[in-house]
Amino acid sequence: MTEALAIDPHELYHYYSHISPIIVTSMQISKMYMFWIFIHYTIANAYPYFCAPSNFKGFLVSPFLVSSPHCKALRWAFDQSSLTVDNMWIIFGAWAAGKITSFF
Repeated sequence: MTEALAIDPHELYHYYSHISPIIVTSMQISKMYMFWIFIHYTIANAYPYFCAPSNFKGFLVSPFLVSSPHCKALRWAFDQSSLTVDNMWIIFGAWAAGKITSFF
């Protein structure tokens, strides 16, 4: 006959008290990450539509559109969103490494 596993409530609470703040912080950070991913995706799809249409007319007007204010703004926003997402991965990696090493 197998015995039921005895789980010590104090030990369970100990693990919960360490993991719960990590989960809450992760959820808060993921909202910011999803916001920047949405911005990046939207701009990446808006630039070809507004600044580099995929037809012959788009080929002809592309040299003029590349200098237009809205295309410059889209390029700037694309670069900034890319940089922000890159930095968020670096921050996440450093944070996760700190959390993992704090258990040892």
